[in-house]
Amino acid sequence: ESGKHKRRPARMAAFNDQKKLGGDAQGDFSDSERGQRRIGCCVSVSAFTKIFAPGVRCGWIEAPGAIIQSLVNYGYVQSQGGFAPFMGDLIMRHALKSGRCDSVLDRLRMAYGRRSVTMCDILAADKRIQVVNRPLGGYFLWVRFPDNVDATDFLEFCQN
Repeated sequence: ESGKHKRRPARMAAFNDQKKLGGDAQGDFSDSERGQRRIGCCVSVSAFTKIFAPGVRCGWIEAPGAIIQSLVNYGYVQSQGGFAPFMGDLIMRHALKSGRCDSVLDRLRMAYGRRSVTMCDILAADKRIQVVNRPLGGYFLWVRFPDNVDATDFLEFCQN
């Protein structure tokens, strides 16, 4: 059950010859288990801004080779706004080679892991909310409500 609800949209996109774009570094659009082969119409875009430093304009795209090749010649992909991305690339190259990213990621994994467990436990304690699956990473949590529950009440609760 854990990944089926995420793979359905990808399979529908593939069937209809469409592309599916997501900020999905965890492999949510994979064809089988998390992190394995992706469905050929799916593109994952992510950046180090979420996991290293908000000011670093450097990221990556995971996609089939043909899709990557269709993107590399766009000016905004190549330039990314002048000098700032060039510096971001240098900063990230140094951080990756020196191992500094590892300690940052370890701290983030631990902190986000604790927060995720706490959030899921709080939500699961409310019988009106079904946690579809406990996240393995990322910033999203999938929940379901019975038909007789108004989700706008939950939205108001979250906003407060």
